[in-house]
Amino acid sequence: GRHEMANKPRSNKQSKRRASPPASALRRHVVASLLVAVSLPAALSLCGSRLERSGLLALEQGEPATAVAQLTRARQFAAYSGAALLGRLPGGLLWSGLSPNSEYAAGRAVLESRGEVLAAIDHFDAAIRGNPNLWPAHANLAAVQAGLGDVMAALEACQRAIDILVIRADDAPAPADPGQVLSDLHLMAGQLLERLPASRCSGGSCLPHAADAYQRALANVAGHEGASAALERLAELQQEAAPHHPAPAGEGGTADAAGAPAAPAA
Repeated sequence: GRHEMANKPRSNKQSKRRASPPASALRRHVVASLLVAVSLPAALSLCGSRLERSGLLALEQGEPATAVAQLTRARQFAAYSGAALLGRLPGGLLWSGLSPNSEYAAGRAVLESRGEVLAAIDHFDAAIRGNPNLWPAHANLAAVQAGLGDVMAALEACQRAIDILVIRADDAPAPADPGQVLSDLHLMAGQLLERLPASRCSGGSCLPHAADAYQRALANVAGHEGASAALERLAELQQEAAPHHPAPAGEGGTADAAGAPAAPAA
């Protein structure tokens, strides 16, 4: 009797139970996979955040090369860990990459330590994408683009920095001396306008527009040395370039210079 019971075929339910893993083991496997999926980006995000703080600290201590290395590694963590996506969760639960201010700082550090202009532009662009009203990024981008010979792009970036400061845009850092900063930016704008081809400016010359920018610089800081010298130089250039034609006899006045704006009606 015992032998017959031992040889009795197993039911289908018993066979299926033994063939498939227990439900509890499957649940453990799923939970473990989810923990890895969440904890790995979180760990990488934590490393990126620490590297960002370390890089900024190196900048404060006057070590731009070290700062660049740390901030570059932090950027890589953000790119490969998925932190940028996870950081958009409600409440910003995870570090989402370099802040706009850190991107700007990295651009300055790259220029100072390595002189890498294109890398600096990449950082300044990233800073502006994160905070369009970060006027120092626009101003430094203008200086770098001017050095590359892209005068029109530099002028646009410079003007953007001026506009942000004039309207006191939201999220724009407050300069310690707004008048001095605006004066220096208007000086830069005037210098860029002098470099533009005459065909890019109304009236057939960019020099009057440059002179106007220098006047704005002086309006913010009276006696601004750079703007005063530039205005004197422009006045000499315009005097040399002005045609000297004697007034025809019998006329009661002289003709306006070509391209000069008309006087407003009384």
